[in-house]
Amino acid sequence: MGQGVRVGVPPSSVKRQPMERASDKFQCSILGKMATAGDREVRIDPHTGQRFVTGDDIIEEKRPVVSEKHFEYIRDRTVQEDEALANLKKKAIEKGMPPIWISPEQGAFMKTLLGLAGAKTVIEVGTLAGYSAIWMARALPEGGKVHSLEIDADFAAFAAERIDEAGESSKVQIHVGDAKDTLRKMKEGGIEGVVPGEVDACFLDGDKVSYQHYANEAKALLRPGGMLLVDNAFAFGHLFSKDHKDEDVRAIQAFNDYLHGDSDYEGVLMPIGDGLWVTRKL
Repeated sequence: MGQGVRVGVPPSSVKRQPMERASDKFQCSILGKMATAGDREVRIDPHTGQRFVTGDDIIEEKRPVVSEKHFEYIRDRTVQEDEALANLKKKAIEKGMPPIWISPEQGAFMKTLLGLAGAKTVIEVGTLAGYSAIWMARALPEGGKVHSLEIDADFAAFAAERIDEAGESSKVQIHVGDAKDTLRKMKEGGIEGVVPGEVDACFLDGDKVSYQHYANEAKALLRPGGMLLVDNAFAFGHLFSKDHKDEDVRAIQAFNDYLHGDSDYEGVLMPIGDGLWVTRKL
């Protein structure tokens, strides 16, 4: 009899559990429908009650639907923004800037990832008001740096003020100009503090149409195992729209397929905020 295999779980990680015999058909509660299994053994997870067939037959498990309540639950149990970050939002709105920033729970998640990775050098494409730059800077040790790229000089100046108010000016350097030009200079070793092949993480949150270009450029900058994080992977709530009129939506849809098939990166699309790609360079 072959070893039981649960979808998404390596065979080596499956522990042997008590068995029951399956008739030609058995009621699989996790699927909510009849599943044919012949006369094969069925493993029962004593903790969850989930069933899966041993041998070559695999049952697709039905996963719980993530609802708005799940997101609220995550939010309520995650470190939230402090006064400096809340003040940044208020001042940005008063100034008439686009009210666009990652969610506090996404900021906390990214901060945790960078901290676990021991990141010291991070590149951010798209500063805007400086919100995400502050979250990431707080994950870095003394001497660490977030190199944030912003094409709009007014946005960059606003962000610099807010970053200073948050006490993170020593850890954030804003580079004003077209991100494509700045990334090219970084690849050539022309930006102090950025060594090609030694960058710990790159966070993309700028021009969506250029996401694929940015991801390709990041390959030469990231160290092996370095992280590529990409925001708005859920396309502003229009992920499943076909022939959407918004160019950014179509660009994100195409980028998701591109990144999924890029053998230089491996990772997962996380359902947090507006969708966040978490990948590592191989």
